[in-house]
Amino acid sequence: MRKLAFLTCLMLLVVSFGVASAQETLTISFWGNVQEYAEGNSDNAAWEASYNLINQWAEEKGVAVEFISQPIDGIYDRIRTQLISGTLPDVVAMYPSNSFLTGNLDLLVNLTPYMSQPNPYGSFDTWSEEFWYDQSVGLRDTAIPAGEVYFVGNSLPSNIGQLVIFYNTEVFAEAGLERPDTFADLLTTCDALNAQGITPMFNDGTGPFFGWYTLPIVEGLYAPITTQILSAWGVEDAPFAVTGEMLAWAVQNGVLSGSNEYVLESARIMNELATRCWNTDWQAPDTSVDYFLTNRTAMTINGFWMLGLYGNSEDMNFDFGTFAFPLITEESTPLATLPFVRRWGGVEGGEIGNSYMIPATTEANGKLDLAIDLLQYLTARTTNDAWCATQPMPCIPKDQSVDEVVTDPVQQTQLFGFYNPTMSNDTAIRGIGDPTPDGVFNRLFMTYNSGTITLEELGEQVQTEWERWAERAIIDNGWDTSTWPAAPAS
Repeated sequence: MRKLAFLTCLMLLVVSFGVASAQETLTISFWGNVQEYAEGNSDNAAWEASYNLINQWAEEKGVAVEFISQPIDGIYDRIRTQLISGTLPDVVAMYPSNSFLTGNLDLLVNLTPYMSQPNPYGSFDTWSEEFWYDQSVGLRDTAIPAGEVYFVGNSLPSNIGQLVIFYNTEVFAEAGLERPDTFADLLTTCDALNAQGITPMFNDGTGPFFGWYTLPIVEGLYAPITTQILSAWGVEDAPFAVTGEMLAWAVQNGVLSGSNEYVLESARIMNELATRCWNTDWQAPDTSVDYFLTNRTAMTINGFWMLGLYGNSEDMNFDFGTFAFPLITEESTPLATLPFVRRWGGVEGGEIGNSYMIPATTEANGKLDLAIDLLQYLTARTTNDAWCATQPMPCIPKDQSVDEVVTDPVQQTQLFGFYNPTMSNDTAIRGIGDPTPDGVFNRLFMTYNSGTITLEELGEQVQTEWERWAERAIIDNGWDTSTWPAAPAS
């Protein structure tokens, strides 16, 4: 009897152990603070919704999920280090960036072959059809070849420009100001606000804000350089068409140089913006507060992710609106040649909210099928609809206008800048600009803005840094310069 009881207990232990060991575990490096998502008190609706959907998948699938928080500060450097060392978890919640992808694509799972296969959680013939966005442009960085897919993610169905300038509508109304249509109008607006003792616009030279101001200026004024590069390489004009290899070619062949008139004019234009619009402490602001939210400035540049935060903030005691960074016209510089603003955002019927990649080590660890299954679940159209419904941006199908869906005038003013001017393949950024990962142009601009160096000296120092970068990039990436296009005729 005692022996029978012992055998029974042993069998139960074996069965229990078998069930426990059969439950697979997927480890996910997750964007931001996972604890905040779990408690439902995050200000990031996109990642919180994805966190909940992943848990829903895990419950339905009978899978254990382990989340690892990834603090935002320094995230790209950390991911690059972990990617190269092969220590990343099974799935990584991450936005594509050449700062960690360049030269490392072979360390990721190429998802392109899966796109032509059905998504088991979807209703279309292929996985690629589940997405609102065009896979060839929706989640592609300059480090990723056109037409190849390494990242997939959730998205809104409509095209939007991600970056806008938020403005205090009450301050504008009291000052008799309207949304500026051109860069010249923006500077005039800043002058009017300064005259009334109001700091016009916030910038933080130590954070992403700086680059968000540089991007539309450079993308606009560098248009002739972009055309010359794409023409030499025989590449079709398209979003992110300019790659790192093309930029290295441009630097080595004098197409992109510190002495180029468009490069120098971009710095001059930005200096005018800094002098007439930005908070005087922009190179070292108080990072403990939001200058716009606390009425220290009348404007700030930021992304769609702030829409919900500002709209739901108890500290927000004024109405706000948005507009896109205004077009630089000949009124501001004779070198203005582009008739529209180039914007950073989602094109082809899909604005990216968040995205995922799978390290190559996941396949070696036997977790690839499970990781693919998770991404298929998250990006099936019905699941994406559930994600979309929780976002601060409205889910507006690409064949409908904003006004058809949003009828509240206050909300229309808040959303204006995301949809006007229209975000499209033609108006998206091309990936032209400072190729260096540490942002040489912006760093040297600070010195120029302080009056320490002249505009010409800025150009000389930029040239030295760009040449050094190009030489290093060619070696690091193994680019075969013998296959490069000939240098353009002088």
